[in-house]
Amino acid sequence: LVIDTETDEVTIIRDKDRCGYTLSVAEGADGYIYLASESLTAAAVYLDTENLGAAAPPCLLRFDLESMEIDPEYYFELADLYEEEHTYAGTIYPAKEKGKAYMMVLDESILPPPPGESGYNTRTLTTQHAWLTYELTLGDAPTAKRIESLPPTSAGALLVQAADELYLPEFDNADPATPRTLLRSYEGFERGDVILEILGHTRSIAKVIR
Repeated sequence: LVIDTETDEVTIIRDKDRCGYTLSVAEGADGYIYLASESLTAAAVYLDTENLGAAAPPCLLRFDLESMEIDPEYYFELADLYEEEHTYAGTIYPAKEKGKAYMMVLDESILPPPPGESGYNTRTLTTQHAWLTYELTLGDAPTAKRIESLPPTSAGALLVQAADELYLPEFDNADPATPRTLLRSYEGFERGDVILEILGHTRSIAKVIR
């Protein structure tokens, strides 16, 4: 979805066949806008225990601002971008350095037991602190490497922008009876302090100006 902020004209551009939920984006140093599947796609593939194939593997595409097209020749599955054997990755966040991004990768070995008898669904899986943060280098031959200094965290939400302020939501399930959403400052595309705690899982926020 491309919006011309001067004319408010909306252009819809679709790539239906290769991967879905490409809602997370980052700008490359080469002028392309890179589109990655959200962690919900990774969770859907992980939960597809009967291999029904309802969700395509999470992938990376790129958008050409000049031609206003998604590059038909550019396609990478996110799980092929790093050396570790973790199979499920999704959601990227812009990094401070243009051409870099952060990518979330599920570590199944530290995934807590599912709550209740019904088990995980895609949304509850992405709120678990079992996702590792990788640095993704964008470009013709993208690669990703784990950032060892960052502990496992959640991966269930996209960046939240309220006016000129940018926040990174994180989910805290330390007490299953009172899950919380932590809003962390992401000014300048850098992880800052937690500035707000919200009871429950919050996935979108709107700033109202009167």
